Amino acid sequence: GMLTCVTRSQGLLMTASKVGGKYPYNVATIPLLAEFCKLLVSLAFLYKEHKEKGHNLQITTAWSSVRLFPIPSIIYLFHN
Repeated sequence: GMLTCVTRSQGLLMTASKVGGKYPYNVATIPLLAEFCKLLVSLAFLYKEHKEKGHNLQITTAWSSVRLFPIPSIIYLFHN
């Protein structure tokens, strides 16, 4: 939910920040900052899980799950 909001707000905020039809900044910084925010949120959630579950925290290494991880990246690559 939260990560989706960060991703979707990126385009809306860029459009709203135009001045005279142009961007007063380097537009390449927007995706970089959005991805950095998502990284921070993800790390915060991971830290919370680690703090609650300690050494019992399990991360999947099953190929059936891991092979799906690059799909959002590939979609993002073609979208941008």
